[in-house]
Amino acid sequence: MINSTPLISICIPTYNGSRYIEKCIACCVDQTYRNIEIIINDDGSSDNTLELIEQFSKQDTRIKLTQNNKNLGLVANWNRCLELASGQYIKWLFQDDLMELNAIESFYDIAKKGYDVIVSKRHYVLPDNATELDKKYYDHDIKKLENYFPKNAEGFYFSNKQVVDIALSNIALNFIGEPSLLFFKKDLINTVGNYDPLFYQICDLEHSMRLSTMKGIYVINKTLCHFFIHQNSTSTSNINDKYFYLVNFESALFAYKLYHNSIFSNLHKLLSFKQKLKLVVYYKYKIFNAWHISKNQSESDVYRKAVLDYPFLKASIFDFIVLYPLFYMMSLIKK
Repeated sequence: MINSTPLISICIPTYNGSRYIEKCIACCVDQTYRNIEIIINDDGSSDNTLELIEQFSKQDTRIKLTQNNKNLGLVANWNRCLELASGQYIKWLFQDDLMELNAIESFYDIAKKGYDVIVSKRHYVLPDNATELDKKYYDHDIKKLENYFPKNAEGFYFSNKQVVDIALSNIALNFIGEPSLLFFKKDLINTVGNYDPLFYQICDLEHSMRLSTMKGIYVINKTLCHFFIHQNSTSTSNINDKYFYLVNFESALFAYKLYHNSIFSNLHKLLSFKQKLKLVVYYKYKIFNAWHISKNQSESDVYRKAVLDYPFLKASIFDFIVLYPLFYMMSLIKK
C-alpha cells in the first residue's frame, strides 16, 4: 500500500550528545505520524554518540545516520542536515531536546491548512539548580510570539508584516523560538537559502526571519517541543566565551543584514521610514559601544579583528564626528 501522506524529515544535528541522544531519538521513532525519516548528521563526536545512534538505526530503517569527515561546526552541520533531507517538510530537533509524541502530526495538521512556516509554543526545561532569577527570565522576560496572541486562541497566524513589526521592536532578540520548535516546507530553502555561518548565537533567528518575512508564521498554542537549558548547551558556551562579540558585533551584523541584504527584500518592502532609521541607528550604536568598551578593556583584539573581517561595519568620518558624540552623551544619560 502506497503511503499517501508526505514524507517529513526530522533533522537532528549531533556532536558529543551521548547524554541526551537516546531520549531524543526515542521521541522521534514513536511519533504518531509515521511517514518520517530521521536525519542524523554527526559532526565528529568523540564520545559514544554514534554507537548509541547505530543501536537505534538497526531497529528502525527510518533513521539515516551520516558523519562529517571533519568537524564543520554548528551552522555548517545544520546545513548538511538540510542537504541530506528528502522530505517535503523539515522538523528540527536538537540532540538535547524532546517533542511530544503527537508533535509531527500536530504540525502537519496545520500545514495542511496552507501554512508553510510553523512553530509551537515555547517550553524551557530548566535544571534542578536553576535560580529564581533564571526561572523569571525564561518564564516571563524572554520575548515570545505567544505573548502577542489574542486571548484564548488555540493558535495564531502572524503575517509577514506583523513579524516585521515585532522584530523591529525586539531587534536581535529571538522572539520566534529555537530551531527545535520549527517546522517548515523544505522547498522554501530554494528561495531563502541555508543558515548563515557568520552568526554564532542568532543564526536561527536570522534564518527564521527569512522564512517568516516571506511566508508569515503560524504559532500553535500548545507545548509540543521542549527546549532544555543546561551548562553543556551551545547557547550557554557561546554566551560564556563570546559575550562581547555577541552583544555588540553579532547583533550589529544582524541589523545590518536586515537593512542591506537582498535576501530580505520582502522585509524591505514592509519597513516604514522610521523602522529603517531604527535599524541603521541600532547597528551604528552597537559598533560605537564595541569601540568605546574596547578602548580600555581586553576586548580590543576582538574589536580590531571584527572590523577587519567586516569592513562595512567600520565607523565612517561622519560616525566619528556626528554620531559617536551623540551616542556618548546617550551613554552618560543612561548611567
